[in-house]
Amino acid sequence: MKQTCKDFELIVVDDGSTDKTPKIVKSFGDKLIYLRQENQGGSAARNRGIELATGEYVVFLDSDDRFHPKKLQKAKKYLKNHPHAKFIYTWYYHTDRKGKITLLRKCIHPKSLDEFRYLLLKRIFTVRTSTVVLRRKVFNKVGMFNENYPYTHDWDMWLRLAKYYRGHCIPKPLSYYRFHSSMISQQKKKVYFRTRIKKNALKLYGWSGKTLKKLEKKYGNDH
Repeated sequence: MKQTCKDFELIVVDDGSTDKTPKIVKSFGDKLIYLRQENQGGSAARNRGIELATGEYVVFLDSDDRFHPKKLQKAKKYLKNHPHAKFIYTWYYHTDRKGKITLLRKCIHPKSLDEFRYLLLKRIFTVRTSTVVLRRKVFNKVGMFNENYPYTHDWDMWLRLAKYYRGHCIPKPLSYYRFHSSMISQQKKKVYFRTRIKKNALKLYGWSGKTLKKLEKKYGNDH
């Protein structure tokens, strides 16, 4: 609601919350679109939001994260000035449970598609969902979020997008990513899905172990 860019639609997908979310969201009236569903996971929630969206761009904001007030304004300006860019992300702040800034994360802006794929695949840098802005049409080409992945489905989506598009980074912290202990407790479960996702990406790019070694020699030492 505090965004300096007012030309947007706000869609809230309530994925089976058990708190006061329905009451709070409904208090905003017709300022937003509200959809409540039985708990189906992050992928399903994002997909429902995408299906409801009618705008040219799609932006995600997870329930525990925040946007800088100029996030949409700066993203929209960048995309209009770079019509070839389909996928952008930004720097972001780490915050604690109370929202206090603890760290500034400066993401990388690769110069080529192969470099972007390699750095993303090796997790040399991380694209946080709440920093991403996409042209809505990309989903027609790459499909929706994979609802079979309860964890790291966002990484899977970025890797799939990278088959066709190089990500563009806005070097400004425009999102606040809240980091808390419950994320660490899920780490072992995430590793299993990351292995599957990585194998799928290698197949998607047609990369072999030999290719990875060449890319490591070319890009690995720079970061």
